[in-house]
Amino acid sequence: MDEKEKTLTPRIITLWGDKKPSDTYEFGENGELTIGRSSENNIVLYVPTVSSKHCRVYTQYGHHYVEDVGSTNGTKLNKNKIESAQIISSGDIIQVGEIELLFESEEEKTKEFHTVIDLEASDMIAPFETNIDNLSPFHHERGSENKYLKVIYWTLGILSIACAFFMFAMAKALLFG
Repeated sequence: MDEKEKTLTPRIITLWGDKKPSDTYEFGENGELTIGRSSENNIVLYVPTVSSKHCRVYTQYGHHYVEDVGSTNGTKLNKNKIESAQIISSGDIIQVGEIELLFESEEEKTKEFHTVIDLEASDMIAPFETNIDNLSPFHHERGSENKYLKVIYWTLGILSIACAFFMFAMAKALLFG
């Protein structure tokens, strides 16, 4: 069997205007590229719709990820807004503000075919939920508006119990005098 192995360092290519490739940025030794308007980033984009610290692209457990780091306008992967770190593949388009970035990485291995499932990195397996409040099928995200609903629900619950006791007492009085 041919044991050829070809690896291209992961990189980001900025796409401007008519989507022509412009600058190319390769991953450093730490396996990460930070993107934003601040000069502290590896890729600096002086565009108003890009936050000072917008997102990062990194390698972990043999996969490449993109993660928004609290930007104002969000980060998109292939036109879909991301809420958490997402696995990316060669050819994926990352959008920060109005700028599109092309992710390239090529890994060709012909030794033998095998599948690796990384339980920590897989987005196909739901993370184990330790908070039992979130296990309800009727779970709603907690926010300030839910505090008022909680008070209303508790009040209705207490009133329901009081009504049940009252009805029981009335029935007992009518039946047993």
